[in-house]
Amino acid sequence: MKRLAPLSAIGLVGVLAAGLVGAPASATTPDVATPDSSVTASISGRFVGQMRAGGVGAYFAVTSSGNTSNPTPASVHTSVGEALAAATEWTFPELDGVGPIRGVVNGWERCLEPNPEQRYKYVYPATCNGSLAQEWAWQDIETSELSGSGLVSSGGQGGFLRQFAGMLAVGGIGIPSEGAVILPDGHAPQPVFEPLVLTAPAVGSTVRIPQPTFTGTGHPGSAIEVIEARGGVIASGVVNPQGSWTAPVSVALAAGAHAGTVRQVADDTTVPWSLTYAAVRAITVESPALDSTVEVDRPIFSGRGEPGAAITILDDRDGVTLVDTTVTSSGTWEQQSLRALEERDYVATATQLFEQQRTTAPVRFTYREPTPEPGPVVDVTLESPAIGAVITTPVPVFTGRGEPGATVRVIGSWNSELGNGLVTKEGTWRVEWNKSITPGTYRGGRVVQEISGVEQSRVPYDFVMRPGAGAAPLVVTSPKIGGALLGPVPVFTGTAQPGARVEIRTQWGRVAGSVDRVDSTGTWSITWDQSLLPARYVGGTVKQYIEGVQAGSVTYDFTIAKPLVVTSPTVGETISGTRPEFTGTATPGSTISIVGAWGTDLGSDVVRPDGTWSILWPTDYKPGRYAGGHVKQAVNGTVVDQFAYDFILHGSSH
Repeated sequence: MKRLAPLSAIGLVGVLAAGLVGAPASATTPDVATPDSSVTASISGRFVGQMRAGGVGAYFAVTSSGNTSNPTPASVHTSVGEALAAATEWTFPELDGVGPIRGVVNGWERCLEPNPEQRYKYVYPATCNGSLAQEWAWQDIETSELSGSGLVSSGGQGGFLRQFAGMLAVGGIGIPSEGAVILPDGHAPQPVFEPLVLTAPAVGSTVRIPQPTFTGTGHPGSAIEVIEARGGVIASGVVNPQGSWTAPVSVALAAGAHAGTVRQVADDTTVPWSLTYAAVRAITVESPALDSTVEVDRPIFSGRGEPGAAITILDDRDGVTLVDTTVTSSGTWEQQSLRALEERDYVATATQLFEQQRTTAPVRFTYREPTPEPGPVVDVTLESPAIGAVITTPVPVFTGRGEPGATVRVIGSWNSELGNGLVTKEGTWRVEWNKSITPGTYRGGRVVQEISGVEQSRVPYDFVMRPGAGAAPLVVTSPKIGGALLGPVPVFTGTAQPGARVEIRTQWGRVAGSVDRVDSTGTWSITWDQSLLPARYVGGTVKQYIEGVQAGSVTYDFTIAKPLVVTSPTVGETISGTRPEFTGTATPGSTISIVGAWGTDLGSDVVRPDGTWSILWPTDYKPGRYAGGHVKQAVNGTVVDQFAYDFILHGSSH
């Protein structure tokens, strides 16, 4: 059996209990000697255990309990040194010996003894009686992390000594993962540690934020310290179970070069780091000069800032955007006012945004018109969705106000046009997006108003798309998709969210009927606002709006059928011959069929484009009266009307 160095010359003993990983050994009886009362050699030391390779709570210290009724306590610690400082002295059998573990508890000598009847087999400081239960022997323990000799109860026939829930306990027989190992001088075993790796910021890189976050990989559970060259810890973290760590810098760095080391506490290894913090250049506004007067209604704004940064200037009074541009590579920015100014004092804020860093500068000037001009142009406004609003449909509909006759365009954050429309003479506009969007936050785009092709004003949009919870879906129950109607004026019916607006739009966008508010039952009915000619109608939509936001759309597809007319034979008519021929008119493309009084199939025909059809009965029939059968018309497989025949067959064509 593998042994450690002899303990006869050791003045300090640390018992290291580890929560070992990997499959446990088979539960076999330990190969140890039976207790021998003549073996009394022992050694004293402090009782320290180790639960895992490193990190918070990796070690525990065994102290004295107050009485024999309570298990012996074990407090947890981060390092071996802390645990040794908290531990009390006990006496153990020598490494090759068998004997008790003795200690002094409240002035009385006590021997450690496990209680095998308990679920967790806690170890108590019992009165020393020389029993087998108080005998402890040594057995080898070796796992992927630790190796050494463990103390086994009952002279080697019981469980390994371990720590559980802050108290000493014993585990299953012969299972190393439940054991404890003993090593000289309280030194921890040397486990295999995952190496410390720094992934960001890269060595020698430049960062633009004063408090960057260090990231990397290392040994799970180990503390990580980012140490500057002067020795101070500027960031810290813990390696997660997946082996990665993050350590945000706790204080703002001064501009310039910085260097130091990253330390993994578990194995006290380090890697170097170095970076240069280049502060972001703050925004300045050079024109219009502060508190100056301008006499053009769309002045040029200019200044300096961080290359690549986004620059906006918002009027503090009404939030209208005056500037929306980007700093050039030379560090300058310039843009003509996005809106025509009105004669007044302007107080605005210039904002620069670069890599989540925001700086501002004041803007103050007065605009004075050189000569009177006609009434001011109405700037575009976005009323819905409002800034920060939540919509529930995948196709946003923007509404607002603007200059009558002007063109309004919705431009996305990547400068793609998402829809456009004209401002009505009442000063309102409506633009439905030309694409569907997924749930999320949408900002960075804008609504632009153009007059004669020139941008006059703009406003940003910022909204959240989140599918509506609990809203009833739009359902069209009639006409069915592919269905047919006989009357010239369609009546649409269905269900929707109570209180919602439902409208029918033709394929050309004209509103053909609507209901402003669905009643509390959720049902609705809309009559088409005009008569329709017999034909197929497809491509239009039925839409539901909840609080002005589209919340469902159904594309209709139906046919207005032409009534079935049987021109020959008419009811009561006498015809000659032995094989009747039926003729008439109906919906082009529909199917006409004749069914006899007893269900006999007497023929069918598809109505020709001119609306006519004819069917010759398939066999000869005797003279007599024929009634009880019918002629039926089917559109897209659905019977829409029928005609009951009643005629007399004369039997001769002469």
